[in-house]
Amino acid sequence: MSESTVTSARQVEFAAACLRRLAIPQVLLAALAITNFHVQIITRIASGYPVPYLWLAAIILQWQSPETSGKSYMIGQISVRWMVIYALVQAVLFGNFLPPA
Repeated sequence: MSESTVTSARQVEFAAACLRRLAIPQVLLAALAITNFHVQIITRIASGYPVPYLWLAAIILQWQSPETSGKSYMIGQISVRWMVIYALVQAVLFGNFLPPA
């Protein structure tokens, strides 16, 4: 193995470990939110979590590599589209003085 391949593998392993550590408290909060919070509060909290944005950024960076699978590309593409549509719906609801849901 070349030096760059080993370094790249270590970076991927480190990034995955960091995302897991960041996700643990958010999974705990999500479990508590689903059992105790109103739907509006859940959606507001969920849109502010940094881990999904970091995960999407990692997928976007993987798109540039030649060994990227088509499945991760599709997941990233669908996720970004959903986030944009969700933001547009929230903006329209807020602009019409309706509570965002």
